[in-house]
Amino acid sequence: MGCVRLPRNALRDPLGIRTWPLSGFGRDPERTPMQWDGSPRAGFTTGTPWLPVTPAYPVRNVAAQEADAGSLLSFYKRLLALRRRVPALRSGALEFLWEDPDVLAYRRTPADPAEGHSPEARAAARSPAPGADPDLRESGILVVLNVSGRGRVFDLPEAGRVLAGTDRGEGTDVPAGPVRLASYEALILESETRIP
Repeated sequence: MGCVRLPRNALRDPLGIRTWPLSGFGRDPERTPMQWDGSPRAGFTTGTPWLPVTPAYPVRNVAAQEADAGSLLSFYKRLLALRRRVPALRSGALEFLWEDPDVLAYRRTPADPAEGHSPEARAAARSPAPGADPDLRESGILVVLNVSGRGRVFDLPEAGRVLAGTDRGEGTDVPAGPVRLASYEALILESETRIP
């Protein structure tokens, strides 16, 4: 939710105290109270917290993220639901598509129930998870992540439909070929190539 820059007198971590004013050694900035809501002390406690709450807590908190369909929390919830619906995101083959050190891209294909997996894995591949989408059972998935703070161009090996993304709407068709990615853009595509 956010780290807090702490003055030396607010530090509690012994390593952070010993190495102050150097940054990056103590753990206290990452251990500040969880910001649950916009109430006093971010809804974390009615007492005095061990470490101070970030000043941004009235607007940067779990309750605000839950109310915002475009928030990072909402995006993660959609990703978890997508993983339950799409077998290739849970098991199967993984093929990295190396092209650019700033772009992590890979293809996932669903597990073949007949191949050398344990009996449990074969049974799981044959029976969909609760909420699984039957239309996606045989779909390959392309995941493309721009891990840099600048736009990149990635040569998409095949066309796909957006299942989830940070910058493109679900259901958007993305053609094969050069695709311009925004900084830190994440894209999960259903491959147009169906698995036989």
